[in-house]
Amino acid sequence: MRKGWPPYNWWVVPDVDVLVKMHVFNITNYDEIMSGTDTVFKVQEVGPIIYREDLWHSNVTKNPNGTMAFVSNRVLEYLPEQNTINLNDTVYVPNLAYLGIASYLSDWHFITRMGFNLLARKYNISPIIKITVYNLLWNYTDPLLETVSNVVPSLLPITNIGYLEMLYRNFSDENSVFIGIQHPRKYFTMDTYHRQNRFGFWPNKDCDSVQNATEGILYHQDITKDDVLYFFRKAMCRVAAIKFKEETERFGLKAYNFSLPLNTYHRPLNGSYDCYTLPGDTPLPDGLSDISQCFFHFPIVSSFPHFLSVKPSDLRNLEGYTPDEKRHGCYSAVEPITGVPLESVARIQCNLRIKDVSSFPPAAPFKNMFLPLFWLELKQDQIPQIMKIGLYLFVVITPKIQALISTALVALGIALLYFRVIKVQKTTEYKGTYISLDPIPRTM
Repeated sequence: MRKGWPPYNWWVVPDVDVLVKMHVFNITNYDEIMSGTDTVFKVQEVGPIIYREDLWHSNVTKNPNGTMAFVSNRVLEYLPEQNTINLNDTVYVPNLAYLGIASYLSDWHFITRMGFNLLARKYNISPIIKITVYNLLWNYTDPLLETVSNVVPSLLPITNIGYLEMLYRNFSDENSVFIGIQHPRKYFTMDTYHRQNRFGFWPNKDCDSVQNATEGILYHQDITKDDVLYFFRKAMCRVAAIKFKEETERFGLKAYNFSLPLNTYHRPLNGSYDCYTLPGDTPLPDGLSDISQCFFHFPIVSSFPHFLSVKPSDLRNLEGYTPDEKRHGCYSAVEPITGVPLESVARIQCNLRIKDVSSFPPAAPFKNMFLPLFWLELKQDQIPQIMKIGLYLFVVITPKIQALISTALVALGIALLYFRVIKVQKTTEYKGTYISLDPIPRTM
């Protein structure tokens, strides 16, 4: 990875389109829920709302320990030509500000809960709100948020909880990764994240370690089917492990398809430490994982889209989700010799975990529920043409040329050896034969 070389230039500003497809969930029976005539929430997916994620790396420096430090920067660009959803359309969604804070305070002291009730009554809070798609994604503000943030800034340091605003707010991460031939199996895996060897999300050191994590842009070379590859995305709030599933082909190149196992969000089966249930908290059902640490302590839990791998019995009073492994799974097709991802799809759903909020009257009908907020797809299904050509030359053509040259050299060597043997034989025959020019032998 040398500055000025094509691989370096491609990595600094990757010429790869990563499409971000956002899907939000609209509550279709708002009137019935609010009037109390229906207790089952009927949700409908709205989307996709499509953006392109622009990534670039800055402040690149090499360290004496064989690592390279840099800052990863990401921003979203709206793609109007690919969108069919009007950003001014309105949807009915859970009031994340009210229900999130109510759930967070559900086991706090009575006086605190009473104060929050008075505050909610002052602002005439509704547990379901009508909001435009744009504001839901980028400009979700609320008087309740502003008041709580002003009174207890340590509890709520932000006043804009737009879904994409929270995910891409100041999206600049300082990383260092291993490079060079001295770290072949660690190539481009993280050494530090914001100058620490931990992410700072989870209390358990092993769960919180940056070890083996990558950005998912590049993996180590000479990948085998037994390897486990790791990548980190902020939205997942954890390092995810993808495992070999099948051999496939992309752009005429052999690829290994690594997928995210469907038990990724399950509780451990062997009784080992549960990384993604916070100490003192009630363990979540299989298929759900706490990510509140990455969402300013809002009670957000992650899952596969449409609750793929969550038992229906664990989803109380909810209809409208349609899990499909093909549409909602995660995978990466990697060229095994170089470790370059030829196609990658990461998908995650964020849900609001509502605990026992019986002490907050407007929120009481929502208690002990998991309400879907949105699901996100990040997809890279193309690489630059020049990169395809380079990979094809390196992976397909070069080995054939090497094999041809090797065969030619072996043939040449055999030929030279053959002619050498023939020459030696002729020389030996010449030296061992008596030839006389005299017609009659001489007498003694």
